[in-house]
Amino acid sequence: MLNKIKYFLGLVAIMFVTIGISEVDIYASSDLVIYEPLTGEDTISVYVKGADDKKVSVQVGTSLAKIKSDQSITVPGNYVYTLILIDNSKSIKKTDRDKTKELISNLVMGRVPNEKIAIATLENNAIKYICDYTDDGLNLQNTFNSIEYEKHKAYIIDILYDLIHNNEIIKEKSIFWRIIVVSDANDYNGGKYTENELNKVLKEKKIPVYTVYCSEKTEPDNIKWFTSISRETDAIDLNLLNTTDFSSFVRRLQEDSNVRKIEFLPEPELLDGMEKMVKINVGERSASQLIFMPQKKLDTVIEKSEDEKANEKNIENKDNKDNSENKDIKEEKPSDEVTFLEKYLVYIIGGFIIIILIAIISVVMIIMRRRKVLKPESNNDKKKKEFTTETFTNAMQKHDNSYGSQEQVENFVNNECVRMTCLTENWEKQFSIGDFIVVGRSLDKSGCVIDFDPTISREHCRIIRRSGKYFIENLSKNGTKINENEIYKEEELVNGSMITLGHTKVRFEIVNNNPSETEMLFY
Repeated sequence: MLNKIKYFLGLVAIMFVTIGISEVDIYASSDLVIYEPLTGEDTISVYVKGADDKKVSVQVGTSLAKIKSDQSITVPGNYVYTLILIDNSKSIKKTDRDKTKELISNLVMGRVPNEKIAIATLENNAIKYICDYTDDGLNLQNTFNSIEYEKHKAYIIDILYDLIHNNEIIKEKSIFWRIIVVSDANDYNGGKYTENELNKVLKEKKIPVYTVYCSEKTEPDNIKWFTSISRETDAIDLNLLNTTDFSSFVRRLQEDSNVRKIEFLPEPELLDGMEKMVKINVGERSASQLIFMPQKKLDTVIEKSEDEKANEKNIENKDNKDNSENKDIKEEKPSDEVTFLEKYLVYIIGGFIIIILIAIISVVMIIMRRRKVLKPESNNDKKKKEFTTETFTNAMQKHDNSYGSQEQVENFVNNECVRMTCLTENWEKQFSIGDFIVVGRSLDKSGCVIDFDPTISREHCRIIRRSGKYFIENLSKNGTKINENEIYKEEELVNGSMITLGHTKVRFEIVNNNPSETEMLFY
């Protein structure tokens, strides 16, 4: 009986070990994969997964390419950028939201040392960044916890197509980029692009896209299509409903981030801008990918044949003969023949003189008229006339103090003002503040309007003037930073402070007031 118990326990132990091994290796991948091909002026760079430390060779067509550089992504200066797209539509159940929160927590804690993560939500056929790329784990956790689930749809085909086809991050040689999409995949097609168009751009750009579906109400055909995105990009998918341990999924992401960046030069005769098969060989393994070649500039001169040179010489001799005959005919022209220019030269000169005289007379008349109507004033007198306390006091009485208090008017005329200058766009605004001013995208609700950045909220922040000092208060869920530090309460602004609103950085300066160049903005 004791032997039977031992035998039974042995079978149970073997079963658990087998299950454990399966769970650990369920996402194991030793395949060689080519990611993110980037064609430059004369070189091509790719990221290769599974290349370990063995010698690498690159074959373009039937010829070997020269390897310019070969280094691991872990070398300083290289980064892994992971974009997490969250479907925050109200169709996501609360249990799925909680599991998504647990997944994000595992992804943040399990990120590799050189990895930066960004979080964005899916809204119809666009995305909304709620946290830009950062390695600050606490900030990422707090950002995700602030996500609100709203009533809208998430058209995944349109979003992924625009994101991958137009994203500038792909053009950065030092960044390995990947995407994780968490969605119920119910509203995947918005009609802007087709599945075939998305598959084409996925094959061309070869960006790894990991799909996580999180609803038991999703149609089987939608799940089949959603998970096919991962297979198309040599990534993996995850069923959030049937998963209690995310360690295997996180471990696979860690393994997939261990890539090598290889830059190589194809043979000069292959630089024709056409698509060619590139084969990467690492030891006994290999991977192939169709990649567009660089376009070589045509700077060679085609050598002419002897017959062409002889024909050109005969034509040149004939032209010279014709020119000499024409010259003889011109010399034989009667001396009393008058050309068109000689005949009308007097009229042309006379017309120019008349036009100049009319212009001079017009200028003199304008100057005389201005002298009679306008009394000469200096620039300082004009400014005093236009911008005095009395002028604005009268304006206040006429418009029910809409310009602010008497003290505010005197501050505008006599004291300093502020200037805000964008560091990435051609935008600058100089104004004087009464009590406060709202900065944002809304033309109706913001006194200082910045409308070129969609990540800036309609009312993003408030700048306050109090006791001769300036303070800033955040009004946006997207957050406001001063000198790269997130603000959570009213903070003081000093001359030269750097304000970050969405993706826009603005320099805050306190300058001397010039009323002729400064707007008066009071609230």
